[in-house]
Amino acid sequence: NGAQRSAEAAAAKYVAEGTSLDVQYAAALLFVSAVQGERAVEAKRATESAAEGTAEAVRVRVSAGLESELAGRSAEAAVLVARAERLRAEAERRIARVRLSRALEMEELGELEVPAPLSLPDAVGASPWVDVATADVRSARWNHYEDFAAFLPTGGLGAQRSLDVPTWSITVSASWVLPGVVGPFLQERRSALAVRMAETQLAAVKRDLAAELEAAVESARAAHEVLGAHRARETLSEEALTIGRVRLGAGLASSLELLRLQDELATSRAARVAAELEEQAAILEARRGAGVPW
Repeated sequence: NGAQRSAEAAAAKYVAEGTSLDVQYAAALLFVSAVQGERAVEAKRATESAAEGTAEAVRVRVSAGLESELAGRSAEAAVLVARAERLRAEAERRIARVRLSRALEMEELGELEVPAPLSLPDAVGASPWVDVATADVRSARWNHYEDFAAFLPTGGLGAQRSLDVPTWSITVSASWVLPGVVGPFLQERRSALAVRMAETQLAAVKRDLAAELEAAVESARAAHEVLGAHRARETLSEEALTIGRVRLGAGLASSLELLRLQDELATSRAARVAAELEEQAAILEARRGAGVPW
């Protein structure tokens, strides 16, 4: 059964390749999370800076008697909230970097370069998990051939010679053994069922990978549209805050309205960073399902 052993060895090799592929994409997701952590910190810093500018503008109006002390305290509280959010983002970034360094077995990561934009795969390629199921089918078939061969009779040839003088002689004998029927029949039926199960498993793996790829591609496309919406919302929030500051200086808007615009900007920036991570994660899942090496 050398062919069966070869099929089992191939299956073990494909399992190693598939596991390596999954590990690569797990590390890739950690890498993208760490990069997004850097962007989240940048967004929180920009929000904190904007909150400080808003607080300064409100403080001037409070000093001039145009706003109440409550408005000034609300602006200072907004600065504290933005600072706390920035500190939390920095802590999450450190956690992401530690996880990535452990996955890569590196003590110091250094500066992370932003990866090039990822593209979606067209279709399922040479996935190692499909190769695993294919090798299992081959192994099951060789087992079935071996069990089917048990129905055949086995025989042997033997020879004996005697050199005694003068009765020198050679004796040749042949024997045939017909095996039983019940045992080989049950083994052959069991191995035939194993072949059908392996073929069903192969078909299921192909179908599941195709379905997962289709779902991941659709998820990535939806995440891209959501990301575009969040980017547009962030741009509108920035413009609204700029207009609000002008209106505040002209006495046409209250400080509470400006604080509301500042809060909307912070929310839109956080949503945009989260949408970027969701899009990258969906693309990574699609590429892993398609068997694209990282």
